Order: sequence, then structure tokens, then C-alpha cells
Amino acid sequence: QMANGCNCVLQNLAKTKIRISGGMVKGGDSETLPLVFQKLKDQVIDVNCCWIECDTVIGQGLRGELGAMAVTQLTILESLKDAIKALDDFLTMAVQLSGRAMAKGGV
Repeated sequence: QMANGCNCVLQNLAKTKIRISGGMVKGGDSETLPLVFQKLKDQVIDVNCCWIECDTVIGQGLRGELGAMAVTQLTILESLKDAIKALDDFLTMAVQLSGRAMAKGGV
């Protein structure tokens, strides 16, 4: 279900007239869109880092490097919650961006 939601967001963004060419954003509000795209890019990096951290923590847990099982489970759970929040933040921003672009006649 998450993959379907991500595909929908990407399809909506692809339908807009907003394009990035040579690092410049074309279409829409030239004042705010570069900042929005930078924020979106930063959020993608944050999501990626969170999932890498999850991978690392799970690996440490499997090797017994985190101590007792309860501590390991709580550490993994905290890492997963951070990753899910980062992904939710990214998807929220992407949906808002695609909606804003379509409202300006980007479709």
C-alpha cells in the first residue's frame, strides 16, 4: 500500500509543469519553489539516513552488540519509528507540493 501511495505522489509530480533543469526550477513560483525542492531533497536524504540507521541497528542486534533482548528490541523500535516519521514527513511534503503545482495549472 505504501508503494502505491509513493507511485501516486510521483505520478502527480511528473504531471506538473515544474521541471528542474541545470539545478534551476522552471515553472510555478520562482521565489519559493527552489526552497521547497531543496527541503524535499533534504527530506529524502533524511529518510535514507534513517533507514540506513535501522539496518545498522538490526545488524548490531543480530550480532548481540546491543545487550539484552529487551534493549535490542526497544532500540530497533525507536529506530523504526524515526524512519517512519521521516518517510511520513517526506510524503506529506511531496503531496503538498504536487497539490500546489496542480492548483497553479501545472497539469
